[in-house]
Amino acid sequence: MNKKGIFQDGIYIIAAFFIAAIGILVAYAASDLMNDAFQDNTNIPVDTKSQFNDFNTKFPNIFDWVFMTVFIGIIIGGIMLSYIVPANPIIFVVMILFTLVIGGLGGYISNAWESSTNDGGLMQNSASYFTMTDFVMNHFLTIIIIVFLLMTIVFYAKPDGGFQ
Repeated sequence: MNKKGIFQDGIYIIAAFFIAAIGILVAYAASDLMNDAFQDNTNIPVDTKSQFNDFNTKFPNIFDWVFMTVFIGIIIGGIMLSYIVPANPIIFVVMILFTLVIGGLGGYISNAWESSTNDGGLMQNSASYFTMTDFVMNHFLTIIIIVFLLMTIVFYAKPDGGFQ
């Protein structure tokens, strides 16, 4: 059976990015609360407080770059695999329809991200430290549609037309 996997995998990848982004924000919010408790506790040594504060300060920058690196890496990998996989002309129509479905899912995820980070609570405070992740998730619909259309174009931009 020749299973291309692009349809289900696209949905899984989009969901994984959303879950990872929310997970990073929750982890930072928890770390920030723990840091505040550590700094207020007089029984914890000053060195420990300093190390935990240093970790808490570096956390957003490190995980923001990790998120972006993985995001861009998966986009590049998807575009490269689109070129490698042989295509049938009928799949072009299916891929355009799938792009619309993925666009709808991307819009839903972008709206869910925006509503969860603009609620005025811990998530909003945490999101302000993750500028790149916040930008990607706020513009997820646009990015996903562009990437999937680019993958669709690359799918057929082969010397032999991609047909086999």
